[in-house]
Amino acid sequence: AAHFTIQCGRTLADGSFRAPRLALVASFAQPPNSRAAEPLLSHGQLETLFHEFGHVLHSVLGRTRYQNLSGTRTALDLVEVPSTLMEYFAWDPRVIREFAKHHVTGARMPLEMAERLRAHRNIFSGLDTLQQVLYASVDLALHSQQDAGPKGWSDKVVSEASAVTFPIRHVTGAAWYAELVHLGNYGASYYSYLWCRVVAAHLWQRRFSADPLRAGAGGAVVAS
Repeated sequence: AAHFTIQCGRTLADGSFRAPRLALVASFAQPPNSRAAEPLLSHGQLETLFHEFGHVLHSVLGRTRYQNLSGTRTALDLVEVPSTLMEYFAWDPRVIREFAKHHVTGARMPLEMAERLRAHRNIFSGLDTLQQVLYASVDLALHSQQDAGPKGWSDKVVSEASAVTFPIRHVTGAAWYAELVHLGNYGASYYSYLWCRVVAAHLWQRRFSADPLRAGAGGAVVAS
């Protein structure tokens, strides 16, 4: 799933605001042997959908004078905050049980099941954080090079970064980083993913954790 800006929002000459045009594109395949009429989302897919919807909200709710600063065209230090914040809602039982129902019986997800799901969020969280540190380190190292080095130089950079930041040894020739598109379009700014996790966690704890469905909580964040 991904969010795309077709037309940015901006302030017009007469003082009115031109709303953005956006597309949230997803391809969620049916589970094997499923006979459901509509795709049944895994929780991982649900989290991705909420994440991308956070980018949509950022673009829709933002009010900027210039279109090149609209929504996700903000500073990269903050661009992943709304999307990361929305992930918290995808894990909260109070939110999930508002819409998650059995596709045949229509029964709401049991509270115990939703709470067990949330408890699993922190499994391997340390390894996940170290992986993000690795990605950020590789991103900074690759973009610190003035010119491309000899054949294999990028693999050497990744191997050296892995040795310092990640407990699993890098396998020479396993060019996983070539598929990580954000190493290109974030160019030396991938560290912002971790930084935005910190900001999103602060917003969640301060504004939403007590009651994620409280009227006005989101408005306070937008106003700030």
